[in-house]
Amino acid sequence: TDNSADILAQHPAVTNLVRARSDLPQTPWLIPEPPGLELLYRMADFCRPDWIAMIDSDQVVEADVDVREVLAGTPADVAALMCPMIPTWHDPEFPEMIPIMGPAESVRGPFWRWRPELRAGTRMIHNPHWPANITEHGRIGMVYDVRLVHHGWSSLAERVAKVDHYRRIDPDCRLNYGVPYDR
Repeated sequence: TDNSADILAQHPAVTNLVRARSDLPQTPWLIPEPPGLELLYRMADFCRPDWIAMIDSDQVVEADVDVREVLAGTPADVAALMCPMIPTWHDPEFPEMIPIMGPAESVRGPFWRWRPELRAGTRMIHNPHWPANITEHGRIGMVYDVRLVHHGWSSLAERVAKVDHYRRIDPDCRLNYGVPYDR
C-alpha cells in the first residue's frame, strides 16, 4: 500500500518482484512463518544471488561503510553476517522507557550467502530470518559498521498490543522458549 513495489521496480538492481495479492485478508500470519520463509528462499533460487539481505518493513539499514563492499570482501568461510539492531522509541507518555529498562539493543542476522538447499526453521513464530541450516555452510560473522534501526515500537501501547497478540496465539509461551511474553 506504500508504493514499495513501484519504487523497487524502477531500481536497476531489482530483477524480480513478487507482490502479495491485494485481496488477501490483513490477518497476521496468514501464511505461517516456516512456509512463508521457505517461499522467500525458493524465490531467491530463481535469481541465485551471492548474498541475501532480509529486513522487516519497520527496519532501516544504516551503514558507515558500503554494504556491497563489505559483503564482497567477506571471507568465503563466512556463511552469514550479524549486525547490531538499534530500536527507536517515540512514546510521548513514556519517553524514557528504553533508557530506564536498558538499551534494548540486540544483534540480528540480516545477511547470508545464498545456497540452493537452504531451509527455514520449523517453529510457528519466532524463527530467525536466516535459514535454520546456515551454519552447515560456514561460520557466522559480525559487522559493526552496519546497523538495523528498528522503528517497530513507537509506543508502550503498541508493544503491549503485540504481547497480547502473541499471548493469544501462544498462551503457554512454548514458542518463546517458555518465557512469558509480558516479562
